[in-house]
Amino acid sequence: MQVWKDRPLVIIIDAVVSGKEPGHVFRFDAIRERIPAKFFNYSSHAFSLAEAVEVSRALGSLPDRLIIFGIEGQNFATGASVTDAVANAVEQVTKVACGELFGYKQSYTLTQTQRGTS
Repeated sequence: MQVWKDRPLVIIIDAVVSGKEPGHVFRFDAIRERIPAKFFNYSSHAFSLAEAVEVSRALGSLPDRLIIFGIEGQNFATGASVTDAVANAVEQVTKVACGELFGYKQSYTLTQTQRGTS
């Protein structure tokens, strides 16, 4: 949370569990909407990404823009391989995130059905 304080833009990409098909992509604008806590519950940290965002929001320490991409995973077991659907989603999200980071539009955009809604 300290890393993103006073930053103009932070982009986070993480695995989610929502019940959608593996590789499904969600995009959240964490400044404008709350992040579903149930999505980001596979963490090795003391609390979830959604909880970190909400604590930062309460402390007034969110960055100017905080974009979170969630990619639906399939197998979270230690050493499990990434499926093709998830690998393809990672590639797509990386391109979209770079576009947001560098402020340019490109042909790699998420479809409306992939945009996250709380």
